[in-house]
Amino acid sequence: MATIADLDITTEELQRRMAELTAEAEEKARRIREGEAAEMRHLLHDPDPDSATPAFPDLRKGTSKSRGGAR
Repeated sequence: MATIADLDITTEELQRRMAELTAEAEEKARRIREGEAAEMRHLLHDPDPDSATPAFPDLRKGTSKSRGGAR
C-alpha cells in the first residue's frame, strides 16, 4: 500500500483536497438534515388526506352479501 510519501503530491495539496472533501461531506449532511426537517414540518402542518386512510380497508365493501359469487 502506498504511503503519503510515495504520492506525487505535496502535503499542502493533500490537506487542501481533504478539506474540500470534508466540506462537501458536511454540506451533504446539512442538506439531508434540512430535507428531513422540511418533511417533518410538511407531515405536521400539511398532512396528506390519504394519511387518514386505514391501514386495512374493508375489502368486502361493495361486494355481494352472499360472498359465494353467482348462484
